[in-house]
Amino acid sequence: MTVAQRDEIARNMHQKTTEELLAILVDNDQGQWSDAAFDAIRQTLRARGVEAISRNLSERPCLGEKRTTDQLIMEPVPRYKGVRGWLLLFCISLTVFNPLSIIASLGAASTSDMFHDFRLAFMTDEILSFIFAGLFIYVGACLWRVRPGAVKKAKVFLWCVVALNAILVVLTFMVTLPSHDDRAKAIASAIAALAWLAYLDSSKRVRVTYDL
Repeated sequence: MTVAQRDEIARNMHQKTTEELLAILVDNDQGQWSDAAFDAIRQTLRARGVEAISRNLSERPCLGEKRTTDQLIMEPVPRYKGVRGWLLLFCISLTVFNPLSIIASLGAASTSDMFHDFRLAFMTDEILSFIFAGLFIYVGACLWRVRPGAVKKAKVFLWCVVALNAILVVLTFMVTLPSHDDRAKAIASAIAALAWLAYLDSSKRVRVTYDL
């Protein structure tokens, strides 16, 4: 089964209610649902704060074995499970704060006196900024919805942010335009990205929530 197929199964399960997912676990119809579907159900339930395990039964029952609701125990999620705390702040920053900051900077650039003199450069920067705004939202949404591979995507994206801002800092030393503000913003952005990278590597909540 491909990654795309697993992602599609995960999306389908995410759209179902908790009661529907638990009913599928109880029925254990492995003729209708694949192993990937059962794994997606468990992951979706964990993201919703539900840990469904079996009492006196194997984690995945034999084909045709029926379960009753009293054989499923609803266990509380571990203390660090779920998108809360600093992880929630990170998701909000990616999906809301960073895109809004990019849009605001684009508006300021379009009213600058240098816009007409360096129109091509500004337009290129605007296109790249829109792409990055979309990527911020995409990565934040993956983390917020606890998608498979979300942490890996976030780390790759953050390293791209660090690399891009490092390039921007170098460029500010090469151009003759007043660029002290741009340099300071690029340095601050790179430092923030590195800080979030350190958080993703060290956070217990991240490890528990995304089963790392």
